[in-house]
Amino acid sequence: MIKSRTRFYFIRHGETELNKLGLYSGSTNIPLNEMGRLQAQAAAKWLRAHPIKSIAASPLLRAFETASIIGQQIGIEPVVIHELQECHLGVMERQPHQGTWPEYAHKWRSGFTFEEGEPFEDFRNRVVRAVDQALALEGPVLVVAHGAFGMALGHALGHEHVSFDNAVPHHIEPHEKYEHGWRIAPLAKHDFDESA
Repeated sequence: MIKSRTRFYFIRHGETELNKLGLYSGSTNIPLNEMGRLQAQAAAKWLRAHPIKSIAASPLLRAFETASIIGQQIGIEPVVIHELQECHLGVMERQPHQGTWPEYAHKWRSGFTFEEGEPFEDFRNRVVRAVDQALALEGPVLVVAHGAFGMALGHALGHEHVSFDNAVPHHIEPHEKYEHGWRIAPLAKHDFDESA
């Protein structure tokens, strides 16, 4: 469970060539493609209207590059937190999705792991530690990380399934109605779903 009951922002990195080709990225260290850079610039325009004080970034190039593009536009230098990096998917890294990610994510949460991959429970615990480290920075904090990282974060915050598109900023805050519940919503959505 996240220790700090404070609002923060989360964004998955912009598009990469592996994303474009429908391949698993995992811990593979690859840069943004041109579309990913444009997406990061567009996200920065959304984020300028929000009171962000710190940016915490995964060390993997695609996330750090996204954080740097946003940071340049809002005047904040990203802080690298190593545990924000994406899960290791073992033998499936750089292999095609073939439409299997939702099925794998469900199996992964239930205990199955790709050969040489990171077990979900270990990853989820790392995600919680990483976000706790990020939230120790001056807030509100923008966390810049990855797709599976966001899915595991959502799970840790009490959501059965949450997915994050490339470079779509989300606002995450404690839910007033429930002691341990959290709201997760894209910044473009102004009315929160009370059932979330």
